[in-house]
Amino acid sequence: MLEHAGLARSAPDSARFGLEVWRATRLDGDPLPALLASAADVAIYRLPVGDSQRVRALAGLGFEVIDAGVLVYYTVDLQRHVPHASTNADVDISPATPADDDALAALVDASFNGYASHYFANPLFAPDLALAGYREWALAHRGGARTASWVARRAGRIVAFACCEADAAAGIANGGIYGVLPSESGSGLFGDLIRHTQRHYRALGFAEMRMSTKVDNFAVQKVWAREGYHLYAAYDTLHVNAMLGAPGVRTVSRDYAAGALRDQAGGWPLPPGDIAALLADACDANVQIDMLAQLPLAALDARRAHTLELRQGWASTAGLRRANAWLRDDAGRACALVQAGFRT
Repeated sequence: MLEHAGLARSAPDSARFGLEVWRATRLDGDPLPALLASAADVAIYRLPVGDSQRVRALAGLGFEVIDAGVLVYYTVDLQRHVPHASTNADVDISPATPADDDALAALVDASFNGYASHYFANPLFAPDLALAGYREWALAHRGGARTASWVARRAGRIVAFACCEADAAAGIANGGIYGVLPSESGSGLFGDLIRHTQRHYRALGFAEMRMSTKVDNFAVQKVWAREGYHLYAAYDTLHVNAMLGAPGVRTVSRDYAAGALRDQAGGWPLPPGDIAALLADACDANVQIDMLAQLPLAALDARRAHTLELRQGWASTAGLRRANAWLRDDAGRACALVQAGFRT
């Protein structure tokens, strides 16, 4: 797996969304070098709630940073907690088989349609593709060395499912994704699935079982509390829309002869009018720049020729469009990354 100082490439997300998506659960010092080295389009950081210093470090980069919600983690001691009896005597819960895949996929769509996961906070991620991710995630649990999945049938019809992943060496099982057909909501099926998976891993000798969800998903947390779970951790989910390497994005450029970028006012090496002109060329429309920021990457050598390459803009959460432009010298060295927020 590719990794840069805590950032690791997410192959499933990258393939699904057609963008370079990287993830991190820690932040080592200055985040900029790792972010540039990854060439990430979207970097998803999960950082402990209250770590405001690291959140400020991400916000200070100048990229669009989206607060995509808080993830809460619950745990239960399987050796001390005795799962309650199931409440739906007419429901049969059994391991999922390949013959169940179509019904399971449809059930995932029905139960997670409208669930506002962290992906839905980011306009770069299409909602239908985010939903497809849950479907892929659920189906991938069947038959794995560390994973397991179950379906619940009432009168022969699949009405609920549960998918888990387990670390036998650590003695910890993780409840990955559970779902109940909306028409069965309130029947106690979700609680029965929780108890079933608790009994399964308890019988195998596991010491602990964990669950996680968004902090505003109150209904499932109430069930977890009734089934012996307690809150033990919370993480902020932050998306950094860097858009450093998306394929197929139109680019335009402008060349500067040696000495042309010398002595610009206020230390700004690029005339803002040049950025506006390149944006207009890239978008085939007049533009109004509302935000302009520069990340210096190397000392500007006025003796060298330079090229400014701008990538066509994308939609952001603030109603603006955003674009990146790289300033490189004739030796190929990146001297600055310019970011613009604009309207057409």
